[in-house]
Amino acid sequence: MYKALNLFFVSPRCTVETFMSPFHLVRVRLQRSSGPIPQGPLDWARGMASLVRDEGFGVWRGLPPRLMWVAPLSSFMFVYYETVT
Repeated sequence: MYKALNLFFVSPRCTVETFMSPFHLVRVRLQRSSGPIPQGPLDWARGMASLVRDEGFGVWRGLPPRLMWVAPLSSFMFVYYETVT
């Protein structure tokens, strides 16, 4: 029973990380930049557009290590939560 529920719990987290990975990359690049401080959604849109234009599918370059961290973490959280409650 735990295997099916655990897979049900881990899959959405991995999906969210896959979707959010480019946004995390843009956030880190904007924080590292020496230019003006980003003020709103327009800066994010420009950052995302230039990132996709320059790197294409490279925006998911850091995803495998992130998933190797997130999947076990989600699994342990689920098992711990089920044990405690």
